[in-house]
Amino acid sequence: MMKKVGFFEGVIGEMIAGVVDTVYGIAGDSLGFKSYDTLIFNNGVDLNGTAPIDDSTWSLCMTWYRIIALVSGGLVIIACVVTAYKFILRWYIYRKKKRSKRQFNENCSRRLLYYICTIIY
Repeated sequence: MMKKVGFFEGVIGEMIAGVVDTVYGIAGDSLGFKSYDTLIFNNGVDLNGTAPIDDSTWSLCMTWYRIIALVSGGLVIIACVVTAYKFILRWYIYRKKKRSKRQFNENCSRRLLYYICTIIY
């Protein structure tokens, strides 16, 4: 049941609705927004596809996915190389210090276990 509104509220509501409709019409035409009828009820959409995503939109999404995957994958590889370099450098510096053979072996085995856990994780 609709509530009856006064004249002033009706005028204000129509003005706001007009502004919203105008902005939506301009943005919908230039940015490609779809109406609620198209998105929810599939009005005017080919029912053989997956509405509201068509083939061109899906290929665009997959292109962006590949770009982001390549960039983030490259950053992960660089981070692994830098971490491995730091591990090797620390091991080399540690080996240069004069320590007992037993302490050196214990630390190396602990570091080796740490490196393996880091790589597996």
